[in-house]
Amino acid sequence: MKNNKNKWKIFSVALSLILIIVLTSGCLTADQEEQPHQQQETIPDQEEQPQTPELIPKLTIIGPPGPPSIPLVYMVENDRLSHIAEETELVIWKNLDQLRAIIAGQEGDFAIMPSNIAAMFYNKEMDIQLIDISVWSVFDILSSDPTVESMEDLKGDRIAIPFEGGVPDILFRYISERQGIDITKDMEIYYVTNPAHSARMLIEGKVDHALSLEPLTTTVLLKEEGRFHRVIDLSEEWQNVVGGEVRTPIAGTVALPSMQKNPEAIREFQKEFELAIAWMIENPDEAGIISEKRLGFNPTAVSKSIANTEWEFVTARDARDDLEAFFGIMYNFSPKTVGGKMPDDGFYHEGF
Repeated sequence: MKNNKNKWKIFSVALSLILIIVLTSGCLTADQEEQPHQQQETIPDQEEQPQTPELIPKLTIIGPPGPPSIPLVYMVENDRLSHIAEETELVIWKNLDQLRAIIAGQEGDFAIMPSNIAAMFYNKEMDIQLIDISVWSVFDILSSDPTVESMEDLKGDRIAIPFEGGVPDILFRYISERQGIDITKDMEIYYVTNPAHSARMLIEGKVDHALSLEPLTTTVLLKEEGRFHRVIDLSEEWQNVVGGEVRTPIAGTVALPSMQKNPEAIREFQKEFELAIAWMIENPDEAGIISEKRLGFNPTAVSKSIANTEWEFVTARDARDDLEAFFGIMYNFSPKTVGGKMPDDGFYHEGF
């Protein structure tokens, strides 16, 4: 265990997360266009030719240092946006300060980020618009005790939780409260700076359980040879206490000003991103390989973690009910987590 501290430094993840596109057509063929009657007035050549949309010189996509960027890597590696852009560039943000600077400086076209961070930026008058959600479940409780089945089973134990006041903490606190558990009295909570730290505390035996996220959770389970167990999916617990079909919209894509008045580019990005997510789910081993090449992930851990993350491309318009319920609970716990107020209508892209 002596090298655990160094071993886990690489797994700081900001949740983070993303979304996809397909070719469109619509140009008439020459045979369909050029059938004039002899008596008709000749039409100038430039009016006879179908109009070809002008390509964007360079399309810049901003992705997080986590799994939501895997579909983006696939899109860039395979030039899936060549029909709307001459060049597609992927930039990975490393921390929220860097992401904030990118958004404030309007240095990209599309960006994937945690949904509450998108709401926070919007409420701080940054010009972004949410266009979709793609990651719905990523947080789990890792435990040294395989018999744990519920939050009730965590009573009296030591638990490491990353990002005090952030999404993982709020989810855990809200679920516990709804189940009649007072975490300040019924549990011994250790707040840490990041998920890698919480995992390290579990491995070193300093806590009994750790709140973790993918692909870190799968990495721990693979490296520690059966010592630990995935016991509670926080998104499932959320649905149990909230009721109905309300889910946890963890991460999605925003359009920056350069794209907000370009519906064709948004439409095509979404189509290709959705296709890339489908490719990733169907080809986890290949996804692991490209994630190692461009993102530095352990390919085996990534390929196995894909099945343990709930991926689904949903437009912002269709995800709005889930988002508003999610934001509302976070706002009630800590208004600053969504920028001090609920985002208004302008935050949500209306779709097509």
